[in-house]
Amino acid sequence: TADFITSRIQYWNNKDRTLPIFIVIDSSPGGSVMAGYRLLKAMESSEAPVHVVVKSFAASMAAGITTLAEESYAYPNAIILHHQISSVMMGQLNLTQQKEFHKESERWWVRLGTPVAEKMGITADEFIQRMYAKNTGGDWSEFATEAKNLKWVNHVVQGIDETSIIKDP
Repeated sequence: TADFITSRIQYWNNKDRTLPIFIVIDSSPGGSVMAGYRLLKAMESSEAPVHVVVKSFAASMAAGITTLAEESYAYPNAIILHHQISSVMMGQLNLTQQKEFHKESERWWVRLGTPVAEKMGITADEFIQRMYAKNTGGDWSEFATEAKNLKWVNHVVQGIDETSIIKDP
């Protein structure tokens, strides 16, 4: 998905750098941190403005993409869910490997969690504290109406008129 979206951002930039590009998230549980980060970088480097629209659910990396987009929109009952980076370790890892894995996860958290926290006007540590105060598992979800107050989404909208080209060019 990240390959497809980043190539579409590049395609539409090459067609007309003045027209906005919309990434529409119907329902997404998130995904790979590295793929999501690549998508964020494509959005940041796009000369054409990139807008993110959430219709029902954006969690994890999808929530980060929504929050860090220059412009974002969501239906009032759309859910935005932030949490710390999580992963599953496959295979048998010794203690040294576990420490290395943990250190790498912390490095990614600095790159992804810190900008979200800064947009909210808090520190990354405060962001983590608030996640766990909201939910013992650290999954902090809010309807778009509340997410707007937290600066996770810029605009709450009642409807979206999708009149753009919807087929792969």
